[in-house]
Amino acid sequence: MSENPVGPLDGLPILTSACSNDDDINRLTHTDVPITFSAYAPKASRATITNSNLQQFRAYGFANGEVILNGVEVNRQTGGSWSYINPKPWPVDFYTYVPIDVNADIHVTGSSPLVFNSFRNDGVTDFLYGVNLGETEATKQVKVYLRHALSQVRFRMLRNVDHNINVDVRSVEIMNTLTSGTFTFPGENTTATTTVRGTWSDLSDAKTLVLYNGDETRLSDVPRELNNTGIMYSIPQTVKECAIGDHESGFILRVRCRLSDKFTKQVTWPLDSTLPGYDADTQTAFIYYALQSGNHPEWLSGNRYVYTVRVGHPELAGSFSNAISVDEYPDFSSLVAGELY
Repeated sequence: MSENPVGPLDGLPILTSACSNDDDINRLTHTDVPITFSAYAPKASRATITNSNLQQFRAYGFANGEVILNGVEVNRQTGGSWSYINPKPWPVDFYTYVPIDVNADIHVTGSSPLVFNSFRNDGVTDFLYGVNLGETEATKQVKVYLRHALSQVRFRMLRNVDHNINVDVRSVEIMNTLTSGTFTFPGENTTATTTVRGTWSDLSDAKTLVLYNGDETRLSDVPRELNNTGIMYSIPQTVKECAIGDHESGFILRVRCRLSDKFTKQVTWPLDSTLPGYDADTQTAFIYYALQSGNHPEWLSGNRYVYTVRVGHPELAGSFSNAISVDEYPDFSSLVAGELY
C-alpha cells in the first residue's frame, strides 16, 4: 500500500482513551504537553477526502472509563497545524476517522475498540479510519495511518459486438446492495507495514442506487463509465448471486436504453409495451444484467471493482462476473477490466 503524507493532523476526528490499568493511571501525573499529529492516507483518485478541504475535526477522549473530551471541535490553525492539550495521563489510545460527519450511531463507552452502529452509506462519501494504541508522552508526533473502510464499485459500458446497432442509454442502476451496517475499529494499530482492517457486520437495508440518470448517451466500442451521481462507494459485502430473470434477490445492473438500426435509424428494441420499464415517450425499457461472483465472491474494504458491460439485445443479456480489484483505489484510467456479457 502506498501512502500520501497529508500534513500535521489533516483534519481528523480524534477519539482517545487511556489504558485501563488503574495502577498505571494513578502513578502518572497530568501533562500539559501538546499532542501533534501527522496523517498518511492511501493514494486515491476521485477521493472526496483531501488535504486541501479538511478544516476541522472532532475529538472524544476517554480516561479510566471516564469521557473527558465529549465531541470537542478543533479547527485548523494558521500555518496548518493541529494540536490539543492532553488533560489526562498517558498512555493514550487514539481512534481517528474522516469525514467528521459520519452517518452512524457512535458507541462511546470509554473503552476500545470503537464501534459505529447503524452506519448508513450514501454511496458518494469515502470513509477512512486509523488506530494508534498505547501512545506515550515520549511520542513527539502521533503518526496516523488511515485505511479505506469501504469498497469502490464502478461500471464501464460499451455496445455489444453487433456494430450495426446503436445503443442509447438513459439510466444505469445497481439493485439490491446493502447500505447499512456496524463497523468495528480493529484492536491493533494501523501502520505502514500492517494490513489490519476494521470489520463489518449486521448488514441490512438493500436499496437500488442510481449511477446515471441524465442525457441520452450513445455507447460506442470504447468502454466508458456512465456516472453522474458520484455513487461509487459500497459497504464491503458478499456478492449476492441470482438466476437470470430474477430481479429481486441478487445484485443486478439495470440499464434503461433503446436499440436502433445504425443505418435506417429504426428502433429495433423495445417494441413491446409490456416490457419492464417501458416508456413510450423515450421508446426505452429496462435490460437486466445479473452480477455473478466469479473469482470475487465478496467486495473487500480498500479494493476497487470495475465491471465492463457490453449492452445489446436483451436476448444476449445475462450474467457477468469478471472484475478487477486493486488495493487502495488506484488511478481508474490505468485499469483494464475483463469484458462482461
